[in-house]
Amino acid sequence: MIQLLGDTSYDAKRIVWLRGEAGTGKSVIAGCVAKELKKTNILAGSFFCQHDNKKRDNVAAMIQNLSYQLAHADECFKDALGRSLQDTPLKGRKKRNTKELVDHLILSPMGKWPSNKPCVIVIDALDELTDMDKVSTIFESFQSTPIKLFLTSRHDVPITFDVKTLSHLETFNIKDERTQHERY
Repeated sequence: MIQLLGDTSYDAKRIVWLRGEAGTGKSVIAGCVAKELKKTNILAGSFFCQHDNKKRDNVAAMIQNLSYQLAHADECFKDALGRSLQDTPLKGRKKRNTKELVDHLILSPMGKWPSNKPCVIVIDALDELTDMDKVSTIFESFQSTPIKLFLTSRHDVPITFDVKTLSHLETFNIKDERTQHERY
């Protein structure tokens, strides 16, 4: 997975999605992947969703958090973000639509991200977001950027991808072997 995420070639997979049932270790794996990516200076940000935490259960919070981390990962992004916020302040960000938040807080400043600098974001437990209907907008928007995503979720996440996004998607499924052993 680390090799997939570190591959900067044009036709490389841009989204690596690990899926499995509750309790199969997805969050542990996401933490380990983030740690390894950080060691190699590829990790640009991470967000661990949590359904019972208002700061971690919605897309607006995720976008704002990731934008903040991206600003700390790259000085050019930080400067461009500052200019974007000065030009168009985003008061009441939670009430703004997802596309507008992504445009101002990530896409616009991402134009200044160095082309030779890898950028991977880890997002764990997508299924714990309360506004899942907005997630595909983010992924589709990221296709025009150097951002690569490592995602985790349960199998039944209701996300739809357009055909262009699907061509950049690599999915891994964790099989829960405990269930088979408990039957005997």
